[in-house]
Amino acid sequence: MNLTKVLPQNLSIMQFSQPKCLELSGKTFRLAMDNGFDTELTFTDETCARSAADGEPFEAPYVCVKGDDTTYLVSFERDITENHTYVLDMEQRLVTYVICRKGVNPKNHHQMTWDIAFGAIDLPGFRLPFKRHKFATDHMGTTVHWIWSPSLDTKHAYLEPDYYRITWDDKGSASEEFDATNEKLVSTDEAARYVRIKDDLILFVFSEEKLEFFLNDQQFFRCDNMVLMQNYDRMYQVGRCFGDCMPPEGQRHIFGTMRAYGEPVELPERFLAAENPFTV
Repeated sequence: MNLTKVLPQNLSIMQFSQPKCLELSGKTFRLAMDNGFDTELTFTDETCARSAADGEPFEAPYVCVKGDDTTYLVSFERDITENHTYVLDMEQRLVTYVICRKGVNPKNHHQMTWDIAFGAIDLPGFRLPFKRHKFATDHMGTTVHWIWSPSLDTKHAYLEPDYYRITWDDKGSASEEFDATNEKLVSTDEAARYVRIKDDLILFVFSEEKLEFFLNDQQFFRCDNMVLMQNYDRMYQVGRCFGDCMPPEGQRHIFGTMRAYGEPVELPERFLAAENPFTV
């Protein structure tokens, strides 16, 4: 029996999502942030309450997934235009924070802005760690085949510290979906950032900015933002997506978790060596 044929074929990028992790329920974390906006997060089974110096406190449903045994990615929304995502690294008592907003560009309300801040988890009786997560470059040159579902897979090349490059096979339903939009672009490079959480665990953050800038309403997904923990020891990535899509019945908000399984892949030199047309 081929189990890939037994599984549902239509759940796309969220098909392999982890169940929500409830291990943080009942806990409160005080985060000393380097940007000056110290934060307190309190979790129940259903909600996370956030209190910080950068705005009014609020409480919202959250998602929680694990990059490894001691590293949690939690994400929640103030509203459909503002997403807060935290990587809580229990082993090193460190935190990376991603704040993502849509609707701030007066020319296109789908365009995203996102910023990354670093900090530490403040535990009473313990000195604050002086180390921090950092922007990563040591894995540049890595190429991975990511499998999102039985019918969807992509191939990534991480060649620059602030971009990534994507390709796919020339056959199958997934390639038809990609070709419908991406073949109109001069390149599939997209702006991205990489954060080194620990050995073999990279936080990968990007938005489909170039796709949105050039294609606008010619596409189904609109500048969606992804925050993914890539585990190169166990070869999977897990995280959340945030944005909009445009089905026939009208615009719909997107917020959910996803996971992909990876394997090393060799990509053609002409693809890897192509210039990035979006940079000077």
